[in-house]
Amino acid sequence: MKKFLRKPIVTIIISILIVANLINFFILVFSINDIKDFGSSTENSKKFDPTEQNLLVFDLERFINSLSSERAKYDYLKVAATLQGLANREQPILYYKYESNGFNINGTKMDDYWLSELKKNGKYFENYNISTCNTFYDVINSVKSIAEINGVVIWDDKVPATSNVASTIAGVENLIPIRYDTSGDSAYTDLVINRNIFGSVKRNLVNVFENIDYLPDQNLAKTNTGIASTGSAKNDAYLWAKKYYIDTGKTSKEVMAYSRDSWISDLAIDNARFVYASLPEKIKAGEEVEVSVTVLNNCTQSGESWSKEENYRIAAAENGNNNFQITWAQYGYEQGSDVSHVRIYFESGNPIEVGEMVTIKFRIKAPTIAGDHYLNLQVVHDGQAWINGVLKQKIEVISSGTTTSNKSYSYSEDATYVRWII
Repeated sequence: MKKFLRKPIVTIIISILIVANLINFFILVFSINDIKDFGSSTENSKKFDPTEQNLLVFDLERFINSLSSERAKYDYLKVAATLQGLANREQPILYYKYESNGFNINGTKMDDYWLSELKKNGKYFENYNISTCNTFYDVINSVKSIAEINGVVIWDDKVPATSNVASTIAGVENLIPIRYDTSGDSAYTDLVINRNIFGSVKRNLVNVFENIDYLPDQNLAKTNTGIASTGSAKNDAYLWAKKYYIDTGKTSKEVMAYSRDSWISDLAIDNARFVYASLPEKIKAGEEVEVSVTVLNNCTQSGESWSKEENYRIAAAENGNNNFQITWAQYGYEQGSDVSHVRIYFESGNPIEVGEMVTIKFRIKAPTIAGDHYLNLQVVHDGQAWINGVLKQKIEVISSGTTTSNKSYSYSEDATYVRWII
């Protein structure tokens, strides 16, 4: 079998590959059926045998979407990408299901499609055993059983460049890069403080590159190294990585990954506001009805307009146990038959500028089970971010009786959203 590149690249931002879906068989796939799984025990998880042709599969997209904090989503995605890079150095072992925007001609999610294709006779995974991880901790324990993980490198969100520096260090020294954040829902609190799941902190980039006269030494000690600071914490962080990792031959000088600093360097507080809706109060089980919603582009910080060409759409939003209970009845506006990926496109060639409203008409279909159900809508910039401001409207589904005509709803509240960039 052809060996994968062993010498680490300068910045191992494998999440770029996940989002772009460039190398599908580098990805592990597991399924999380409930956010509670995130905290479940892994005592009974089986040891992974790297001598066999085994492929672990994990539903990374569903796991990331189950997290409430945008910072936590970014942090865990970075951890997941690093685990994948460490696991797949010798052969494909870990396969993530993450691609949210790509579908083949039959409406199959792209990662599912390629996994199915590669399992066919004569294809790469023909003789592989496929196993599913149920929780993110299962993924961690499986990778720990097959790859050398020597600890953690902590990066500093006050100097966003340290995110890439941490990834470089992680690739060379087999460490897991984690952002320093002591809040309760952070990856640092969970994985480092509470669980110590990867071992000790071996490299700490926090408060290292700010207000210095000289670049730190190889061990990050602030001392007179004879190399004067540029006055920029960002420049100093990258110059330090160059001196101790590129110039010394620890990383490849021929293969490099281009990745911007962490998303915290470009905070943009934007939101969408659902202003009006015309929806029924009652609808019969399985019935279809035309509805409309009016949404305001309130992206005042970024100033971005919404358009079909820029992949802005209205999507079915998740909402705890009420996920996707009332869905589109009208297909042709969406990217596939999976409800979580249903989209309504904005009109082509007619962007919605900041401060403008647009009214969208479409058809919904009630579930077959009577009771209170919810229609959840959210604007999404596909391939980049969800725009907060969710319309959540209860609709009663009845098994028999008289339905009501559409009622006009007016919404006055909106929500802020911190954009995160991989």
